Amino acid sequence: MKRILTINVFRQCLNCGYERFELEEVIIGDNNQRTSSGFIICPKCNGRHFALVGYRDRRKAHKDMNLPIVFGKTSNGKEVIRDLVRLPHLLIGGLTGFGKSVFLNSLICSLVQNNPPEHLRFVLMDPKGVEFGAYAKLPHLYSPVIFRPEQCMTMLRYVEAEEERRLAMFGEKDVRDISDFKNYLVVVVDEFSDYILELDDAFVSTLSRIAAIGGSVGVHLVLSTSRIDVKNVTDELKANIPSRLAFRVCRKEDSLTLLDEVGAEDLLVRGDALFKDRDSEVVQLQIPYIYDEAVTRIVDSAIEQYPERELVVGHSLTTVENVICRSFGHINIGGVPD
Repeated sequence: MKRILTINVFRQCLNCGYERFELEEVIIGDNNQRTSSGFIICPKCNGRHFALVGYRDRRKAHKDMNLPIVFGKTSNGKEVIRDLVRLPHLLIGGLTGFGKSVFLNSLICSLVQNNPPEHLRFVLMDPKGVEFGAYAKLPHLYSPVIFRPEQCMTMLRYVEAEEERRLAMFGEKDVRDISDFKNYLVVVVDEFSDYILELDDAFVSTLSRIAAIGGSVGVHLVLSTSRIDVKNVTDELKANIPSRLAFRVCRKEDSLTLLDEVGAEDLLVRGDALFKDRDSEVVQLQIPYIYDEAVTRIVDSAIEQYPERELVVGHSLTTVENVICRSFGHINIGGVPD
């Protein structure tokens, strides 16, 4: 029986030497042999010389991680992979067109491929309304994709309430580790600085409160922005989100704001980034690449695999009262009775 698996792939152009690290679908045949697309068009020289030179099945290599994220590959070929549960949040910054959206797609698709909706749900916030349209019917959604500022604040208040509910439940059940439940909520906010323009300090303060206790109850923030300044990337936010991913920025002051050190202003190639977390120094890497067509296929596959899944929060996001209508508690977290 044939099955499709999304794995980490290394490709190299045999004509110009260009290399890229990406996610790619391979077919597992009846004899468990893997087949791939072989040579494809090189994005640099446009010749059909882009060859598969290596791969790794992340699900086998990182079974000890709950929510593994592939950040990329260093210049010496070392994979940089971290568990979102341990990070436990991520702040992303950089100029438009240098890889932020590609990385967010890679992150979402990686987690979807490895976790059923019972274990993982997403809140996706997109002020421009252009980045997360492909995920509108994703079974892993916690709510409809959020666009408007008023919807954003309402949803964040609900996430706060969900954190408090989990804390209370953990106390009642004498639970000390969210991994016992394997039930995670990942809030991804693209261009969060756009929401700050509309919502001002209330938005940043709410994010900071969510981040302060979120990691201990399985709620994780992934925030992205192209406007890096002290009004958007505040000290309060940085104190609660120690893990950062920086793409190319305009000035060294921007790199200092995001990473607390210079370097991101010198990145030249799309997909090149600097990553740091609480456990390591800054490392330069090339992020994994994922095609739009692959995103569509992964979402379609999830819809086919989990056809009856419903949103945890319904379509009415006008008031907090309407939003707080359903929760993970009604889905029976981790098999523990409500």
